[in-house]
Amino acid sequence: MSGTTVRPGPSSVVVGVDGSPSAHPGVMRTAAEAALRGSTPCLVQAADTDAPVPFLSEAEIVRSRRAGRELLDRTAEAVTERDPEPAVVKELSAGPAPGSPRRAAAPTGTIVVGHRGPGGFSSLRHAHCPVELIPRQGPGHGSTS
Repeated sequence: MSGTTVRPGPSSVVVGVDGSPSAHPGVMRTAAEAALRGSTPCLVQAADTDAPVPFLSEAEIVRSRRAGRELLDRTAEAVTERDPEPAVVKELSAGPAPGSPRRAAAPTGTIVVGHRGPGGFSSLRHAHCPVELIPRQGPGHGSTS
């Protein structure tokens, strides 16, 4: 897992970070949940560079990993702007998106995910830990922001 800063510990609260608007509520909920538990929020970004991809050059893989680390840094900054107390664990996973939060949280953590549309994260059905879904927010969906 290239780029891993610190491994999440027991009772981690883990969220996948992809930069989408639907991920932001999950990130903030993860930080709040971690604070309630006295735990550290863990942000996971899946670069998905482990699988052999015949069309990606080494330079493209390096760019993808760099972009993933930058996204993690920006997201961690947003969390610490809101609450500077908890240290934020950032993990850049070389694996695919659906399984990366599950691996980071296993076996004792909690996974938080934002609304993913009708497809969702079907692989999270196989998680051996709680999974919390943050409902869609926005006009007509109960958002207050």
